Amino acid sequence: MTDFVVLTVCCMVLGAVAFCCALLASTGVLPRNGWVGTRLGPTPASDAAWRAGHRAALRWGIVAVVDDVCCLTVGFVLLLVDDGVRRAIWGPRTAFVIDVLTAFPYVFSAYRAARGVAADQKHDGATKAVPRV
Repeated sequence: MTDFVVLTVCCMVLGAVAFCCALLASTGVLPRNGWVGTRLGPTPASDAAWRAGHRAALRWGIVAVVDDVCCLTVGFVLLLVDDGVRRAIWGPRTAFVIDVLTAFPYVFSAYRAARGVAADQKHDGATKAVPRV
């Protein structure tokens, strides 16, 4: 029973942190900082890259939350119906594995979106510096 509770709490925290961090940073509530957020090479380069990266990662944060709700619901139903933890533990285990697996596309999509914004800003800065005749 302890494994069930620990895994359930871990899954809920992982999904909620991924979703809330991406949501708050993409809306501008969470500014660029050195502690919380996806801090990859291009992401902290500018405010626009920070928001764009977290906006792209928000999709995967939603996937993590939906996965947690579905898998943990199945785990709780199995716990009530089966009256044991032996099969019910598969709900939190599955949610945890999917949370860990969604971390990769979460980070990759944030990196790719921020890199695109940073490249656009760099390109715009280069064209503005050259006077046109």
